[in-house]
Amino acid sequence: MSSLKGIRWFLLTISMSGAIYADVIIDNQSIPGSEIQSIILSPTSGDIFITTTTGYVVTPGDTEPPPNVAAITTFSASPTVITVDQSTTITWASTNTNTCKAIGGAVGWAADPVALTGSKSLVISTAGTYQFTLECVGDSGTVAKSVSVTANVPTPKTNNCDTPSLNGTTVQWKTFWNNVPFPDPLYANEFTEIPRNGYLAIEFNTANYVDTGLLTTIETTTTNGRRLGSISQCPGDFDVADECKHIWGTGGEIFWSTAGYSKACILEPNKTYYFNVTFTDGVDPASTECTSSSCVTHIRAYNPSG
Repeated sequence: MSSLKGIRWFLLTISMSGAIYADVIIDNQSIPGSEIQSIILSPTSGDIFITTTTGYVVTPGDTEPPPNVAAITTFSASPTVITVDQSTTITWASTNTNTCKAIGGAVGWAADPVALTGSKSLVISTAGTYQFTLECVGDSGTVAKSVSVTANVPTPKTNNCDTPSLNGTTVQWKTFWNNVPFPDPLYANEFTEIPRNGYLAIEFNTANYVDTGLLTTIETTTTNGRRLGSISQCPGDFDVADECKHIWGTGGEIFWSTAGYSKACILEPNKTYYFNVTFTDGVDPASTECTSSSCVTHIRAYNPSG
């Protein structure tokens, strides 16, 4: 009996201290001190009840050890704030789990099942805040964690461009060509509308590409009229070297090259350019040759070495 009293005094003393550094053995079960949340001693029966941080309660007569609790030990995104068309990497790890699945988030994340531990890089092409969730199931139940990633619209670039004579619309190359980055596509046509008295500019960056390609427009059966095109460093700029512009009636193209092809419009690496198209003379809005209800054309890109 003196031994039991000693245990009771030891337990009460540890409970009052708020920190337990020794393991406690009860009913042949060893309970780590770091997992003990509370210890209750019944003054009437003398029974000892131990509650652990894992949610397991040790009561007199228990013979089974505490269960292995499912846990997601790591779930993070890096970076959590990006610009549209940049990537973020989701990293996760779990313990005591049997299956895991990915829920929500941007395109390419959701999947059932996914590895119990892993990482995945995702490109987010639309602005917004996305919540990525990992849900795992183990013998002790289901656990889940979430993380959010925000994709922002790129900050408008500052440049030394003068205000163009015409009003126009600018679109990103990747957007115009259905999520295909410059210098691709290998060969493609897109049917598009050009502002009647203005221009359409397709923006692209040469990055480190060493390549040669061409751009052209093709008249449609619904819109007559010549089109003026140019490749320039400013949107709506048609005052460029002869090899960087062309007037289309029924044929012709603008060759561009980052590889130094002498007969092409020479583009420098890591610079932003615009492919501009207009039905006007590039200066006077009233000079438009589009007389149709809608001013449309086919724009064709060809990358022979793609």
